[in-house]
Amino acid sequence: NASSGVLADKAVRQALMRATDRAAITKSSLAGMPVDANKVLLGNHFFMPSQEGYVDNSTKWSHDVEAAKKLLDGAGWKEPSPGAIRVKDGKKLSIKYTRPTAVPTTKTESELLQSQLKKIGMEVVMEDVESAKYFKDYINKKNFEITSFTWQGTPYPMMNIGQIYGKGNSNFTGQSIKELNELIDKIAVEADHKKRVAMTNQADEIIWENVLNFPIYERMQLTAVPKKLANFGAVGLASYRAEDIRFRLSSANLKLRLKASSSKRVHMLLAPSTGKAA
Repeated sequence: NASSGVLADKAVRQALMRATDRAAITKSSLAGMPVDANKVLLGNHFFMPSQEGYVDNSTKWSHDVEAAKKLLDGAGWKEPSPGAIRVKDGKKLSIKYTRPTAVPTTKTESELLQSQLKKIGMEVVMEDVESAKYFKDYINKKNFEITSFTWQGTPYPMMNIGQIYGKGNSNFTGQSIKELNELIDKIAVEADHKKRVAMTNQADEIIWENVLNFPIYERMQLTAVPKKLANFGAVGLASYRAEDIRFRLSSANLKLRLKASSSKRVHMLLAPSTGKAA
């Protein structure tokens, strides 16, 4: 939330982002999962790596503690002593992390971020709130400084960009950037697909630079299904064709069914099963 406080300073937001080790947070969050954490880091606010148009626009803002310290030095935030919390005009560089209770992943991520930001002299104070009130009383009302939650991706990444990063009611950042708003309006009406993709990536670069928010990782879909169930499983942003989901038949079962159903059309033998995945 950049509407007030120390995060109203773009240099402070950029320093926070550069001090955040997204790879370490991802590895911690996905510990024990059959996922390579280095392959799911996100470098784009709109496109998923599997989607046409994806460009990693995060490279200029990668994890770099020394670069983060220089940003804070340039913004006038000084360390009273080595390792101390920075101060400017008598005010500590302290931010509040609002997190819902009873969410173990959020607790782990927030405490890891707290330790990372301490390295650049930035204090993070935890504010635990009831899960039922988290969005209603805090996020929707912009009553927070920093927080984290999951956005659900869609097959249509260039739709409704303004809802989150423009003048829409889901722009929780408190920022309104003229250049970005103009791009959002153009993207909404541009008929040329390639131009639209290019403009969306321009918008993404502006979002990275101004730190409206920053993505951490793509959450992979993991689905457990019986070995003999075909055409069902993790689909990501795709969809199922219900008529293609079926249980595989062994060659022995297929022969038995052919004998028992000799009077029926063969295509009826391949009708999808009504059984459900375990």
